[in-house]
Order: sequence, then structure tokens, then C-alpha cells
Amino acid sequence: MISRPTTAAHEFGHAIGLGHQGNSATGSIMIYSKVRSVANGTDLQRLASRYAH
Repeated sequence: MISRPTTAAHEFGHAIGLGHQGNSATGSIMIYSKVRSVANGTDLQRLASRYAH
């Protein structure tokens, strides 16, 4: 079962510009294959590359 905080974090990721992550091996909050509670390095790298300009 996916927790509410995990769902909220996932949806917040969409709100700040992250799309779904196709590779479940990354551990991204943007994929529902496993329960996650915080964004990991992959998510942070994707955000940095999107907004670093």
C-alpha cells in the first residue's frame, strides 16, 4: 500500500516539474514501484538540471 506522504511527495514532484521516472532502479519518488518517503539523488539531479538555467 502506498502511503499518503509518499503520494503527496510524488504529486509535489509533478507540481515542480518532474515527470514519471521509467527506470525503477533509480529509486525515484516519481515511480510507484516501491514506497518512498523522500526524494533521492536522482530526483534532485533532475530538478537541478531543469531549474539550473
